[in-house]
Amino acid sequence: VYAWELCDELLHKSTNETYTYFAANTMKSKIEYSFLELPASSHESLRNSLIDHCKRLHTGSPSTVTQLCIALADLAIQMVQWNDVVQSLIASFATDIRYYPLLLEILEMLPQEVESEKIRVGENRRTLVTTLLRQASTFVFEFLSKCMEMVKTDSNICIKTLACLASWFQLGPLISEQIILSNFLDVPFQILVSNAHIFAFEMSNLFSKMNIQSNIRIYEAASRCICGAATVVEDYGKYHDLAVTLLAACQQLADSAFRQVLSNKDMERAGAICHIFTELGISLHRCMIDTPNQGLGNFNLLEMICLCSEYGNISLAQITFDFWFCLSDTLFDVTEADNSKNDPFKPYIFRLLDHLCKLCQRYESEENDILGDDDAMIEFRRDVEDIVRGIKFVVGGTVDCFTHVYRNAANSVNSWAEIESAFFVLGILAESLLIRESEAAFPVINIIISSSSYGLALKQTCLKLLEKLCFVFHEEAGRVYLSGFLSYTFTALQVPILTAQAADTIESACKECKQGMGPHLNSLIEAIRFTSVNDRSINRSALSLIKGTMEILSCTVVSNAYEILQQLAAMQLQTLQQLLQVTDGTPMEKTFDPVPPIDRLSHIFRECMCQNDAWPILSGIIKKYKNDIIVLEHICTCIRFAVRCVSRRAAKLLAPIAEQAKFLKNQADLIDNPATVDDFYRLIARYLQRCPQLILTSPAINYILECGLAAASLEHRDAHDSTLIVFCDLIECSRYGETIPGSDIVRQRSKELIDNYGKELVRVLITSVADGIPKTLLPKVAEVLLKLQGYSTSQLSEWLKDALSSLNTVTETGSVIATPEQLNLLYNGILR
Repeated sequence: VYAWELCDELLHKSTNETYTYFAANTMKSKIEYSFLELPASSHESLRNSLIDHCKRLHTGSPSTVTQLCIALADLAIQMVQWNDVVQSLIASFATDIRYYPLLLEILEMLPQEVESEKIRVGENRRTLVTTLLRQASTFVFEFLSKCMEMVKTDSNICIKTLACLASWFQLGPLISEQIILSNFLDVPFQILVSNAHIFAFEMSNLFSKMNIQSNIRIYEAASRCICGAATVVEDYGKYHDLAVTLLAACQQLADSAFRQVLSNKDMERAGAICHIFTELGISLHRCMIDTPNQGLGNFNLLEMICLCSEYGNISLAQITFDFWFCLSDTLFDVTEADNSKNDPFKPYIFRLLDHLCKLCQRYESEENDILGDDDAMIEFRRDVEDIVRGIKFVVGGTVDCFTHVYRNAANSVNSWAEIESAFFVLGILAESLLIRESEAAFPVINIIISSSSYGLALKQTCLKLLEKLCFVFHEEAGRVYLSGFLSYTFTALQVPILTAQAADTIESACKECKQGMGPHLNSLIEAIRFTSVNDRSINRSALSLIKGTMEILSCTVVSNAYEILQQLAAMQLQTLQQLLQVTDGTPMEKTFDPVPPIDRLSHIFRECMCQNDAWPILSGIIKKYKNDIIVLEHICTCIRFAVRCVSRRAAKLLAPIAEQAKFLKNQADLIDNPATVDDFYRLIARYLQRCPQLILTSPAINYILECGLAAASLEHRDAHDSTLIVFCDLIECSRYGETIPGSDIVRQRSKELIDNYGKELVRVLITSVADGIPKTLLPKVAEVLLKLQGYSTSQLSEWLKDALSSLNTVTETGSVIATPEQLNLLYNGILR
């Protein structure tokens, strides 16, 4: 409570902008996250105080004013007693023209903050507030009408009016109907076209005092306002007139203002117009599909969107990607019964592919430059990968796109950047080529393995493309290229900057052509020795080669396969044994990284039996690094695969595991180490599946389950799911087969544990769902509840009643979180 008083006092008395901003920001955060600290009796005084602060500081720092506006909006959403929010705000601020910008900003924040996940209110309260705002939209419209009369003389009022209007479009029908009957949209369109005529209104001198060409903020505000209107016309049946008006106005934008800003290379203004085309395209894309090139489905809008990517600017093209995703998703759904709906769009998809190939060209890079993961081009190419995967089916299949891109590249004189870009796009398409379409890939493979003069950047892209094309080695015709492929990749393996990608490519060949790669096993073993170094950055190469070797040995008759596996494992165990003999704290111990050999050992244990001499070494590593969370994470993964191979022989590791369980339970940083939680519970699940009697009768199990209850509410998907898998496996143990030795003990012990921890488990799960865990975590929660229902419906019923009765259904301020009917619906839904 003292923090509230201190912030209020600072806002009242301080003249220092830094202190004032700190107080405003803290006040906003307290309202967002700690509103329940305040008694309901103080809410009205807090509201009045915030209104006073806003009025007094309205000419101060804009960032401070924004924080206060958000705070007031957040208070309005959570304050149950405040039912006339819009009316009272207008009454407080609209009496003085000086406060117009302030009121516009507060009104802008209201629709936005209703959707904010930061505010701790439930869906019931959000729905009620949204309804109240919609009912008050007439008052907002009247106030905006007054402000529109001032936009020609006040640029600040203009920006805030357009921003407020854009925000209120989110609330849907009411304000949209009023906009249709007004000339509100004349203003933002006039700003975008400067001195052009829109809707037959003459407005040539309207913005003469605002210097539009130099004020990008006004331009962007106008764009956002029109984008808001464009989202409304997704219901084009109801808002047909508005859709027609927007479409006609956008055509004028494309013919005049857009081409002008492109010729001036003004990318900020061009981006603002691209957003309009994209939003309107998303809203009307269904019209394009249902009535292609007719009425609201007129392809002129499609041409406008293509123009954005055709210009050759990455940022403009990225803006349009949402439209292409939306179009391809809908086409995929509607063309299952009628593929002919794709036909009108095929030329546009091929055009888009050509544009993407040009946009991906690295003209600003040197031929031997390898881009870093944080490079802007890498980020753009990730988006291109997604869009190409989404659109390729529209033209009939991947092979058509693949052939189109290859022919374009082959039929022109290309620089290294053009070749590299085309090969990058071909690599995306190659993922979906079928074996029967291998012939399309042969010319590409032949070009790559026959070229030795490429720079490092192009070679890396070639290796990535070859990795996707290894499926051709399934066919006899494709194996003609295997020798040249191996020569190319093993040569690249010796180039440090290409080693990782070359290893990945070789691994792919091992998966796709196990028989053909068998004769090259010795070369792989030597390559593993070459890349098995104590360096995490290089370790990935060795892991890829080990996985490739395992693929060959799993499906090929090799006389000395066991000896090869033992040899590979011994190489890693020897390294770990040396590490155990190093005294703690010595310089050698600090420079010796145990993670690379542990990871390599994990990949070996995936496919082969764990050696007996491995267990003392693994146990020693757990003890030596019990306080190193990273090493423990990797050793858990290694032991998990070892347990899968040896089952009961892993019993000697239960004691160290028990110690680790105690370590985890005593840590307050489970949230900070979800990867360790994930690996640890994957390991425990493996024990429950392979040797349940040993784990269930071990003292470790109580620590493990208690820690699991704490981890079950984590919002990290892998950690959350791994933890709940353990509880699922525990429930399965209660039905352990009667013919298996020790099954009576397993069933009895698992039932005892379920009875002891089931009630708390259900409470944790229901509470986490009520607190709004991500939707991606709900399937595993449902699986646990379903298994508990199979275990005992009556017990689950009682546990559910207790869990639901413990939930807070009403806030201290009287806001309803969940009604009895909603709780009953949830209860019946789970037990249904």
